[in-house]
Amino acid sequence: MDTKKQAASRREVADVERSSLTPKLPLQDSTNVSLDAAPVAEALLSRPRLQSYLDVTNGDVDAAVALYRWNQEFISVVLKHSSDVEMAVRNALDRQLRLLSVTRYGVSDWIGTDERSTPDEIYDVLGKGIREARAHAKTEAHQRPKSHPRFGTRPTRDDVLAQLTFGTWDILLGSNLSAHESESIPQLLWAAGLHQAFPGVSSADEARHHLCAKLKRIRTLRNRAAHGENLLRVEPERRLSDMLSILAVVDPRFPGWSMQNSRYRAVARLRPS
Repeated sequence: MDTKKQAASRREVADVERSSLTPKLPLQDSTNVSLDAAPVAEALLSRPRLQSYLDVTNGDVDAAVALYRWNQEFISVVLKHSSDVEMAVRNALDRQLRLLSVTRYGVSDWIGTDERSTPDEIYDVLGKGIREARAHAKTEAHQRPKSHPRFGTRPTRDDVLAQLTFGTWDILLGSNLSAHESESIPQLLWAAGLHQAFPGVSSADEARHHLCAKLKRIRTLRNRAAHGENLLRVEPERRLSDMLSILAVVDPRFPGWSMQNSRYRAVARLRPS
């Protein structure tokens, strides 16, 4: 054997010896990990969060952790479908608000980076949310890295629109008004044209109230999911019905599109008993 081959052979032997002395961490499949370590689950989740699952499973830690893992899966499908609703409603109402801005208020748009660009009636209802959205859009624009294709550019009206929260839309329709606040502006805007964002419902004010109730339920569910809270008392089929019915009144094609390749019902059925 020549010198080079001998050197290579010695290196291979040394590598094998070193590897035999190096402790190996177990590569564990999470599905095979014992779930009987209550302190680990409690340390990761916190006692109050774990307790809500223990209450359901009568103190059985293994069952509580299995339920928690199912809840994580259910959260993911809830967020997917509620996101579809948020986008559909946002875009539909934005189109009608832009149209109203021209026909009712004589301005080109209802939202933008300029404080004076929003008609007073709309600002009276959504002012707080619009101010926050403008501030967030400006902050995000300033924080873009140099590699970003829009580095150094000012925020646009679409940047501001994207920063409006889900709650913006049911507030616009009259949800969450405090006892001293009047429904007059949401009612007026609905009659003036906002109902056209939802071709599948009537222009009657009662339809606005039904729509508000569904949107509020969806938003509450979405917020709980977004914060990783337990959804153990949620009625999956009823909430899915809310989401699909909202999509349907915006555009009858939307429910089928949203349900394509959906895991929602499959995950709901897998809840541990």
